[in-house]
Amino acid sequence: MSDISLTYKIIILELLSRAGDPLSNGQITDFITESGITDYFTAQEAIGSLTDADMLEVIHSNNNTLYRTTDVAKETLRLYQEKVSPNIKDEILSFLNKNSLTIKQNSSLFADYEHLSSGGCLCDLRMIDDDVLITELKLHVTSEEAAKTVCTNWKVRCEEVYEAVMDRLIG
Repeated sequence: MSDISLTYKIIILELLSRAGDPLSNGQITDFITESGITDYFTAQEAIGSLTDADMLEVIHSNNNTLYRTTDVAKETLRLYQEKVSPNIKDEILSFLNKNSLTIKQNSSLFADYEHLSSGGCLCDLRMIDDDVLITELKLHVTSEEAAKTVCTNWKVRCEEVYEAVMDRLIG
């Protein structure tokens, strides 16, 4: 493995480690390319290599792929952290501060669906706050189109849905 390739991987691990919450492929790539560290394709190669080496946990959710570091990655980062310059660390913090709301939304809401052999789809909807499951809702819908709509709407209306359910059950 070249020293440059190793550096890109360690930078990605540092970014994910400092983020705390999982980041999407797009967020990782945006940081890498906007910071001028390397190009899109090299970033994708580094992400793929880290995934293959079990250093990244992959989370699939509603046509979105999120990544989080594994214990192996944390140990690797500890050993090679000096590969990340203070300038890059500052850029990571700046990027995370600028994008904190989007990052939080990506990791705190989960919406996905699966096709059922009996027909229709089952939507799995979750709202999570600080690794605590706030609500989980499973809905059967009759079509894939309806499932996609439910999942999309969950991301923008989950708090409203949660409040309505709580109001009905408690109020």
